[in-house]
Amino acid sequence: MEQREEVDKRTHNSKIPGLFLALLLALIAIGLAHTALLSDLGVSPLTIGILLGIGTVNSIGRKFEPVIDKGVNIAKSTLLKLGVILFGLHFTYAEVLTLGWRGLAIDILVIISVLMLSLFVGRYILKLDYTTSLLIGAGSAICGAAAILATAPVVKAKSESVVIAVATVVIFGTISMFLYPAIWPYLNISAADFGVYTGSTIHEVAQVVAVGTAIGPESAQSAVLEKMLRVILLAPFLLILALCQSTLKKKQDNQSTPRFSLRHMPWFALCFLIVIGVNSMASIPAALITVLMSLDTMLLTMAMVALGLKTHVSVVTQAGYKPMLLGFVLFLLLVVGGGILNCWLLG
Repeated sequence: MEQREEVDKRTHNSKIPGLFLALLLALIAIGLAHTALLSDLGVSPLTIGILLGIGTVNSIGRKFEPVIDKGVNIAKSTLLKLGVILFGLHFTYAEVLTLGWRGLAIDILVIISVLMLSLFVGRYILKLDYTTSLLIGAGSAICGAAAILATAPVVKAKSESVVIAVATVVIFGTISMFLYPAIWPYLNISAADFGVYTGSTIHEVAQVVAVGTAIGPESAQSAVLEKMLRVILLAPFLLILALCQSTLKKKQDNQSTPRFSLRHMPWFALCFLIVIGVNSMASIPAALITVLMSLDTMLLTMAMVALGLKTHVSVVTQAGYKPMLLGFVLFLLLVVGGGILNCWLLG
């Protein structure tokens, strides 16, 4: 009996079962994402991964959670941050600078306006909690699920809030993939300018690529570059958010002179910028870049699987319609407000 209890204790303290399950489901998600149907729709492995995680944990029941819990926690924290760092390999500063000040101004204004509207509507009109409102705003404003995953550790978000936020950007980002090619013929702008509009307002990188490619090569190039610039702005956003969180906490603790210390800095955001810098200045072999990008996809997909494995359907359904309504409001701002902003600055 004592031996069995000792084995059970070691099993519950082991990281291997949870990491192995996250890896297995991530491999399945990546495989499914490469199928013809899902690839054409621009469905990323991250989206599939979180769905597989939710489906698994709600199928096998809670009795297995203590066995996988430790490894799952590592996947949704440490592996997530490593994935965000490697995400910087997708970009170089030289490529982004080709967009000029207008491309930068559009992205900054989009991010600020979406975040402000999300916090205002979410907190004061829909009465959602601060974390959920911020995560939905970050996902809509910057780069979908990747931005939500990167923001979550800074605000110490619960898995349920992350899943709800991801659901909103997946739904409205998918709608964008069908809406933008449909409205393109009715807009009196060049393919390149339409690409900038696409890159500055659609949620996910994969969705931007799908829409840009559907319009043409010129549109695809400007769309991807504009989206790259928007993603790079994730790092300063995280640094500013960490500073605000630290200042707010100090004020709540009644400290008269709130200060920001290095321990509050999201180190993975700094490393993200460093990786972009290295990729900009150093000549990294193409084969190595391919391997590291594949590893990055695996790490981020494992993190999404882990978030799914920490989420129970009952908790998500209790959130009701309000998160989706907030996502819809932000979607309208991106499509309409983003269109007006692009016409103003590019026209």
